[in-house]
Amino acid sequence: MSPATPSPSGPRRGADVLIIDDDESVRGLLCAVLRREGHAVREAANGAAGLAAVAEQAPDLILCDLNMPEMDGLEVCQRVKGDEATRHIPLVLITGQADHSVRLRGIEVGADDYLTKPMDIAELMARSRSLLRGKRLDDEVRRQRRVIDSMITISTFHPDYAGDTERIQEEFLRRAADLLRAERIAVIGAAPDVKTAPLYAHWPATEADAAAAQRGLAENPGIGEMLRDGTRLEGGGEVAPAVGVPVWDPAGRVIGAVVAFGAAAEVKRESLAILEALALRVGAEIQLRGHSERLEMLVAERTKDLRLALHDLECAKQALERAQEETIFRLALAAEYRDRETANHLRRMARYSELLAEASGLGAEEIALLRYASLMHDIGKIGIPDHVLQKSGPLTAEEYELMKTHTLVGASICDGSDAPLLQMSERVALGHHERWDGSGYPHRRRGEETPIEARIVAVADVFDALTTKRRYKRAWTLEESFAHLEEIAGTHLDPRLVGLFLEIRLPVSQIAQALGDAPGAGEADRIPHALR
Repeated sequence: MSPATPSPSGPRRGADVLIIDDDESVRGLLCAVLRREGHAVREAANGAAGLAAVAEQAPDLILCDLNMPEMDGLEVCQRVKGDEATRHIPLVLITGQADHSVRLRGIEVGADDYLTKPMDIAELMARSRSLLRGKRLDDEVRRQRRVIDSMITISTFHPDYAGDTERIQEEFLRRAADLLRAERIAVIGAAPDVKTAPLYAHWPATEADAAAAQRGLAENPGIGEMLRDGTRLEGGGEVAPAVGVPVWDPAGRVIGAVVAFGAAAEVKRESLAILEALALRVGAEIQLRGHSERLEMLVAERTKDLRLALHDLECAKQALERAQEETIFRLALAAEYRDRETANHLRRMARYSELLAEASGLGAEEIALLRYASLMHDIGKIGIPDHVLQKSGPLTAEEYELMKTHTLVGASICDGSDAPLLQMSERVALGHHERWDGSGYPHRRRGEETPIEARIVAVADVFDALTTKRRYKRAWTLEESFAHLEEIAGTHLDPRLVGLFLEIRLPVSQIAQALGDAPGAGEADRIPHALR
């Protein structure tokens, strides 16, 4: 028998499950049950073969017998859980021993669960489903963390790079190509009055490749139309030959595309997220280059007119800031779209939180961070299944418990970063559903045990929920909403913050009316300018 033998089954619809057991009859029983559930099953007759199968292709779940010759289940578990690349795989130990000390040893080396022979099939399937649900959620959290880390990696440069534009551009594209596992990355210009090739040529290809890409764009009208309309390009099949996104200028025109050639298909979703961040950076850099060229002319021709030069520099700075704002905004919007929320919900949340932070006396730096951290308050909804997130009727008790985990998922996405923005985002995501009286979730924190940033966002979130029409309720009037905040101050919300929020009700009301969710509201503001 080969190290891991695939069991015959139909098309793969479920998870990849690895069974490690020296008893062929046990393996046969488990295979039959798991195949009926739609899972792809592999078998290994001993511990060494099982580890080889894990190394060849990491499974979604491992069922491993405890008592096997040569290498027992405890050693298999210890090796799987001791490897950074496989420690996230759930592993269930199967034993015929009821000895409590044996179970303790298994837990100590990292086993996720135990099954006792003779096995109850219903219990086996229930435990397997639970572990696989947890793994899918963990996989999505780790994928989102990789996207965030990638965006930070490609956008952060050593101080030695300051002022060296060409070096920054070369390093920028090199990092992006490495992250996407692409053969090369190109910036293609679609607008005749914008020269992108001198700014970002191919890395590491030549100017001839850039010219060929331009010709290919001209010879394929369909691609040109997609770029002009702002459509994302995706490759298909097992290997994506090219994946790309449009580049917008501050006026809302599509002026080109950022395309990764030869990007691996298995990173397509992450590739698109990273490429969108690249496209924002390129659009800002194009405007910055235009401002820099005009600045050189002004210095040469009008050395005494410094006011125009300062104005151009400020425009360039604002363009880069808008690109950074948009990157965070679109990441948060990905979660909101799944909950059928609108872009204006995020804009309102940012403005309410900023106003209340100013009124509460936070420093300028904390206020600036909270303006963007507030956008990440519901990022954890990415990990909630659609049938729960988009349910039109009331949630069952089980569904509500699952919905509450979005606070933990959001905190996990932002956890472990050295960036102050992501550190604050973690506090906001985790704590914005805690209550002043300790009856909230996930940790039932009371009063000031919850960080002030999360308490501020909680006030903003409740107010926005009241004043917005949802699938299950009408939109309350501003007067009704302010009155309700007074009623729940001291139980649900921080009473001091509610008092401050009522003191600034005039600017709050203006934001609610200007950024409402009526058709067409806020559409002129496609790219957030300080999230208005």
